Amino acid sequence: MSEIKKIDKVMLFVDLHNFSIASVHLGDRTPEFVQAYYVLVGDIVVPTGGMLIKYMGDAVFAVFEAGAVQGPTAPSAIQAFG
Repeated sequence: MSEIKKIDKVMLFVDLHNFSIASVHLGDRTPEFVQAYYVLVGDIVVPTGGMLIKYMGDAVFAVFEAGAVQGPTAPSAIQAFG
């Protein structure tokens, strides 16, 4: 039988508002724009103790674990994008 463990983590999902509309205006520059966005999000998440898990179109999934660099988990996640 599996053991149940309590873990202290915060999951963060971030995406670009109205990205579908923006991508129409960006045209061929859309992939370059999305790549720059991924780098920007990584530059915010990682230094605040988060870990990038997955990129999904214009969304990014990150996890902040207990004991993150800047203290408690939830405030670290909020501070990353506050």
